[in-house]
Amino acid sequence: MTITNCEIKRSTVDPSVMLVNVQYDNAPDWELLFTYFPNEIRFDKEELIGMTDKDALDLRLERDLEYLRS
Repeated sequence: MTITNCEIKRSTVDPSVMLVNVQYDNAPDWELLFTYFPNEIRFDKEELIGMTDKDALDLRLERDLEYLRS
């Protein structure tokens, strides 16, 4: 599945967390793909569009590991 649309917004439950919601090419519904802390790592929706969910999750893991190593 390829991400065709992406929305990144602050959580209303915990404002310190960002939510990454996506739509895929074969489904009209929005799905929560992952969350992150914006004081540690950052994403732009444009970079996630066109990726598969696995690619996006791998990118999140890579950035998280880079942050933890710094």
